[in-house]
Amino acid sequence: MATLNLGNIKFNWKGAYSGGTAYVVDDVVSYSGSSYICKLASTGNLPTNGTYWDQMSSAGTDGTDLTTTLTTRGDILFRDASGLQRLGAGTDGQLLKTGGAGADVSWIDAPSGDCVKINTANAAGAADIYMDNVFTDTYKYYRLVYGNLRFSGHTNGAWLRIGFRTGGSSGANHGGTYYQKHMEQYGSESSNTNNSGGMQNDSVGVQIANTWNQQTDGSPSATNSNSTYAPYRGSGMLDFFNPTQDNYKPSFIYKTQWNDSSHIGYSNGIGYNDSKITSGGITGLRINCESHNIATGFFTLYAFKL
Repeated sequence: MATLNLGNIKFNWKGAYSGGTAYVVDDVVSYSGSSYICKLASTGNLPTNGTYWDQMSSAGTDGTDLTTTLTTRGDILFRDASGLQRLGAGTDGQLLKTGGAGADVSWIDAPSGDCVKINTANAAGAADIYMDNVFTDTYKYYRLVYGNLRFSGHTNGAWLRIGFRTGGSSGANHGGTYYQKHMEQYGSESSNTNNSGGMQNDSVGVQIANTWNQQTDGSPSATNSNSTYAPYRGSGMLDFFNPTQDNYKPSFIYKTQWNDSSHIGYSNGIGYNDSKITSGGITGLRINCESHNIATGFFTLYAFKL
């Protein structure tokens, strides 16, 4: 029977090329990242010698080993002028910014806008509300707004009082009996009254509104002794300029109003504490309802860029 020699029916992988190895037809080697197949028996002839070898595949461009480039959770890969690079994780709240074509990416702080809500409190059921660590050097102008405010119970002659706090997040009430207000104007739809000069000497806060002496007849000046009061609602705003400055008497400008279905009233003026703060300024507020709790209402503090 005749015998037919088919030769190799598959390639013979020999690994990396060695100059001392005798290679035969169909042997395959790797050399400088490329692979070559022997087409003529060869010893000592480099795979780049076309007489003995044919190239099967060529080496690609070396890439970046991402396991060594990206080392920390949150790392980002980007390309700079020379190649792939690592951008380490930014800080909490930062945004990724591109400089456009020809520039690298970078982390930036999130823009805060011209007006930022710093703190808000729904006041129902509280006698005191504390907003600590809300004033910082980041902003110079703040506004506290409140609305839908009504005291609970029999509130004849009760005051809404605003006090100052120091000490950052730990918070401490500032001042003794030094809270004052000046140049106050107040009135209703039927009368106006102007007052100036020192008033009150309150130990808790500036008395910005005394509007909740409402009786069942709905009149803010009623004198009957009924303990059920008309549903008056108060609102207002207070402006604080540079509250964290050193060596000054903390102050604010205020405007308030109150109304029900039959009456409207208002007050405005300047409130301050006559006890100077030598370092750190005020960092927070105390909102107090004299001898009562708040039945309804909210207080929200905003900060503005100048």
